[in-house]
Amino acid sequence: PKNLDRSMLTTFISKSMVEGVLWFMQKNDVLSYVLLPDEVPPNPLGLSLTTSWFAFMVPGLIAAYPTEHNMTVTARVETGWAFDIHPSQLVLHAPMSFIFETVS
Repeated sequence: PKNLDRSMLTTFISKSMVEGVLWFMQKNDVLSYVLLPDEVPPNPLGLSLTTSWFAFMVPGLIAAYPTEHNMTVTARVETGWAFDIHPSQLVLHAPMSFIFETVS
């Protein structure tokens, strides 16, 4: 551009470049994160990754695990995401799955 100020930063991003990076990240499982019980800090709600805390959402959990067990949560971006570039924003729609598992 003619009037580019020296303190200005200009970037050019193509849709196919971002889609390629997202595809690579998904194929290499970078768009997935496992949350471990000790990574949940103390909080006012008392939220913890244990079977007793999640029993209100999954009533059969206490029957399956009568003693308290720690749990992990895996958050994963699934296939079917869509990326688009608009004049003032980048838009990413990404379907997510959350997998809850008990830790022995």
